[in-house]
Amino acid sequence: MLQRLKDLLNNEWKDWWRWWSVRVIALGVFLHTWVLFDPGAVLWVWRMLPEPLASLIPNQVVAAVSVVLFLLALAMRLTKQKALEARRDAKRGAQDV
Repeated sequence: MLQRLKDLLNNEWKDWWRWWSVRVIALGVFLHTWVLFDPGAVLWVWRMLPEPLASLIPNQVVAAVSVVLFLLALAMRLTKQKALEARRDAKRGAQDV
């Protein structure tokens, strides 16, 4: 059973916590959960903004934050991370020796 799960994962699954996409998804989940458990939190954050800044931001932005975060995570997942590629290349080089 465990081997079957490992076969489903990509080769770099051990580095999941280094991926920017995972970090953005975690932020999105945190914010979404925070709002679910404390709906007044959005109002509290909104009131903390300086008035000139708050007047520039339309109310619909609050509803779009989670969508934007998940789209950003998708874009990050499709983008190469140079540090991770260097790490992967170093591992492959060590295995070839």
